[in-house]
Amino acid sequence: MQNGLPEEASGAFVERALNRLIADKLIEQGGSDTLRTDLYALTDHGIEAAESLIEERGIRVEDYVPSPDADVILSRISDPTLYSDLISGFAELGVELDRSNSAAEELGTSMEPIKAEISAASTLMQSGAVRVSRLQGLILPTLKFLSEKFTGGAVGELAKRLVNLLLGSG
Repeated sequence: MQNGLPEEASGAFVERALNRLIADKLIEQGGSDTLRTDLYALTDHGIEAAESLIEERGIRVEDYVPSPDADVILSRISDPTLYSDLISGFAELGVELDRSNSAAEELGTSMEPIKAEISAASTLMQSGAVRVSRLQGLILPTLKFLSEKFTGGAVGELAKRLVNLLLGSG
């Protein structure tokens, strides 16, 4: 976002703008990587607002073609090793969460939503091709949380490995 603003726009201005967008539920904020940077993604409400603004400017949303760089597709054909590593990593992480007594104790009621997010990421991968940005938006915050919560343990190491794979994929 800051790259799209004039040079004189301060970091404080960008922060206020992001906070306002979050407060208006137009974007959501989540963790992204081991460097502890944040990802921002449009919410459903934000997508509707953006589409309305685009249409107000006389551009039909149906005619929009995403930039290839912003819409990287990972497939079994384009990178079979990475694709396979992600599929097996999600499966392994799910098994390790089920197996770990400390994970159940530490996560409590958060365990089921976390397992559901891992399952959703696995389901996305089953089609043979996936939009990298969508997969990252879905699972990176969860993986970052797990890697920090279980540092040094099997769950944390698996989550960290998956974060690194995903960040290198797009």
